Formats: sequence, structure tokens, C-alpha cells
Amino acid sequence: MRKTIGTRRAIRVVIILLAVWAVFFFTDFALASNKHDPVFCLSAEYYAEGNKEFLGLFYKIQKTTFVDDNQNVQTTYVLSPWIFDNAQYNFSVGSIVYKK
Repeated sequence: MRKTIGTRRAIRVVIILLAVWAVFFFTDFALASNKHDPVFCLSAEYYAEGNKEFLGLFYKIQKTTFVDDNQNVQTTYVLSPWIFDNAQYNFSVGSIVYKK
């Protein structure tokens, strides 16, 4: 009987941790989809071109800013697992174009 109580408590803790992670992930996902910087991520790297990389719990968001041929400033957000650096796992969640 004692093991049952400990097992139930462990399952509750795991469920609570997964729920908290889901809130963090989907909040940052929604913000990146709406062209805003994530809230629950740390700014990991800044690049000379104005690009940023944000690290969250088991995911990363890369913000890329560049000027196209028509002199429009384009910003894209890419969400991917932080374990993989392969472009196969990237998921573009938002992009915005500022016209000059």
C-alpha cells in the first residue's frame, strides 16, 4: 500500500511538470507566431546581422532579420528542438515584412 501512495504522488508531479512545460511552450509558440519575442526563453546568442537565438525548455526559437532585394526588412521565427541542429526538424512559426 505504501508504494501505491508514492507512485500516485510521482505521477501527479510528472503531470504537473508536463503541464507547466506545455504552458511555457505554447505561450512562446503563440508569441513567435504573432511576430513577438518569446517570454519563457533565455536569449542565448546575438549575431552581428541582428539575428537572435532564444533557448527554452527543450526547444529553441531563432529570430532571423534580413533585407531582401526590394529593400524590405524581413523577420522570421523558426522553432526547433534544441537538441538537433538539423534543418529537417525546423518549423517556421512566423514571418513579417517591413516595407521601406
